[in-house]
Amino acid sequence: MLNSVLKISPEELDSLDRLRLSETMKRAPQVLRVLDYIIDRFLAGEGDSINESSIGQAVFHRPEGYNRGDDNIVRVTVRHLRSRLEHFYATEGAGESSVLEIPKGKYCPVLKKRIAITDLLTEPAAAPIRPALVQGNRWLWLCCAALLISTVILGVSLIRRPSAAPAKDFGLVQSLFSRNELPVWLVVTDSNLQVFRRLFQKTVTLSEYLEKSYIPPPALSENPMLPGAWKFIDGSRDTSLSSTLVAVRLQDAGIPTIVRVRHPHDLRIRDFQQDNVILLGGPWVNPWGQLFEERLNFRLMPPTSDAALSQIINTSPAPGEPKIYAPHNEGSFAVSYARLAVVPNLSNSSWLDTGKVVLVGATTNQAVEASGDFLVNPRTFKNLLARFHALNIQELSPFELVLEVRSIDSTPRSVSVIAQRVVAWPH
Repeated sequence: MLNSVLKISPEELDSLDRLRLSETMKRAPQVLRVLDYIIDRFLAGEGDSINESSIGQAVFHRPEGYNRGDDNIVRVTVRHLRSRLEHFYATEGAGESSVLEIPKGKYCPVLKKRIAITDLLTEPAAAPIRPALVQGNRWLWLCCAALLISTVILGVSLIRRPSAAPAKDFGLVQSLFSRNELPVWLVVTDSNLQVFRRLFQKTVTLSEYLEKSYIPPPALSENPMLPGAWKFIDGSRDTSLSSTLVAVRLQDAGIPTIVRVRHPHDLRIRDFQQDNVILLGGPWVNPWGQLFEERLNFRLMPPTSDAALSQIINTSPAPGEPKIYAPHNEGSFAVSYARLAVVPNLSNSSWLDTGKVVLVGATTNQAVEASGDFLVNPRTFKNLLARFHALNIQELSPFELVLEVRSIDSTPRSVSVIAQRVVAWPH
């Protein structure tokens, strides 16, 4: 019956069914409901009538004429749907012959035929030429075909994310996002801020960072260093090697949702109101962490002697705990510290119903790297649950930890939890 309304081949219908039944979509029930509605209306020949209001009423049970300016649930969910479509066709649906797209700014989908490799390698018709040239061209086509096929395979291997591990093998971040259909923004450090701290012995507030006002315009200063510093900080998106290593580690961990890497300059406050965020680095190399720092007991602060360094301040030490965790040497070991916290995002929803923010701050690059391993290691996650007397991730409350990292030759060798707190977080 549907084929009589809209000309869809049986192969395309099968492809849409595989999309609906895919793991990519099943992990996001709310997104899947929107996808089902859009496909059903599209197949019924009613694609032009699909809009934000119709989705809001049919899928989210909003009343007719509801205020879409105050309620953006449809726009947010469709944005997540576009991301999941992109992920599906790069992974599970890499072999599909057709692709469903939802153009930005619209809600009516478009079903496109995917160009197959065999189509790309088909010789076009040509005027008759000498046999010797035909033979030479054939070898050229074969060489190009081999190169193209190897390139496509390489491309798929680079964009295909490893399938999620069984739940029993999940670490903290995999478990944290396993029941969460929101995307994850993985925000690396801004290494230019570290350079600024070292050169000018100053820290930068979040408002200064957003306005880029922490360095005065060169015309207002006689310091010969400022013109170059201003140009460097204003025009680059650099990060540290340790931050990059952790980003790769987290992306390869099989987190059961889409993970996107971003620079702090490309983030907006709205991201903290509707999505999951992992912030790498402390609040002085990733200023967005300042949104949460004052609510925590263990805080990253520079010592008064050097604004380019970091230490962890224990604002309310428990018996036996030190007031300050500062990096130092013990024999052949370099001892450093990381503060790891998991708190709700800024949506003002309950802890179980909202996105999460993971804060990874550290006193050294080695401690940042060690924190990345801690986040994905199943054994450390089991120990974490035991520390907070929780049976699973749903029983965990917002929390913060101090990790002690022992390194040799700039390589982390051991990580241990030496302090912990449950974070009291207002709804």
